[in-house]
Amino acid sequence: MNFQDHEKQHLLSQFYMRGFGKKFFCYDKINNKVIPTNPSKTGYANDFYKANGTPWGEAETLLGDMENEFERVLSECKENYRIKKISSESHYTMSTITAMQMLRTSQKRIDIGNFNDKELDKVGKKYLGEDIMRKIRMLPSREAAICFHRISLLGGFCRIADILFEKEMFLIENTTQTPFWTSDNPVVPYNETDDYLGLSFSSTRIFFPLSGTTMAVFLNSKDRLCGDEDFVSLVNLFQLMNSNRFVYSSTNDFGLAKALLSKYPEYANPGLQKIVVN
Repeated sequence: MNFQDHEKQHLLSQFYMRGFGKKFFCYDKINNKVIPTNPSKTGYANDFYKANGTPWGEAETLLGDMENEFERVLSECKENYRIKKISSESHYTMSTITAMQMLRTSQKRIDIGNFNDKELDKVGKKYLGEDIMRKIRMLPSREAAICFHRISLLGGFCRIADILFEKEMFLIENTTQTPFWTSDNPVVPYNETDDYLGLSFSSTRIFFPLSGTTMAVFLNSKDRLCGDEDFVSLVNLFQLMNSNRFVYSSTNDFGLAKALLSKYPEYANPGLQKIVVN
């Protein structure tokens, strides 16, 4: 394949990244390096969804449609963050977008690669069927992982979106001078009562930064959160720990990230298995 034949496929939409600035900073936690960048240069990989030279077709169309919806609902979020909530229709759209973002990252590809053959067969048969799994098993390992990822994206996002829609969605305004960070794996499920119990548990919260000043949180309606210094520091650390490699911020201040990695260097490991959606 010639260089010009490579297809640039975004794992983070450029519209989403513009919420963090026309120009911003990228912290490479593996090399402990900060790089000035912009939306067109971040959040993509060449041929990420291409298997054996074939286009990614249906998945590409679906993601394109969702990005158009994302632009509409994100504008509503930015306009209505002071009242903390958005319409029911936009709530479901955001649930769908959040589910798709959980599934479209390089970390999800790593999670799939960490499955052993028995686990893949179990999940594949349950959600894809025996016929499709038989065809996937015949492919080389890289192409098999890509195909499984494409199919899990198409087949899994509705199930996750329904789970998220059952939770309340609130918009948290950042009231500090420190911006919210995002990352190459920006949707973070968190359960403070255990390492991880699953998305559907009432105690599980899902954090998704929409910009440097606005955070979408899916949670139990009894929970109350505010965007103060402690909250911003906590969710920014979540972005660092959940990221595969890159963390993004509108300011060149990653002191908190460097301090955490100095104490816990294992969080710089790109192969570290993060949250597994189940």
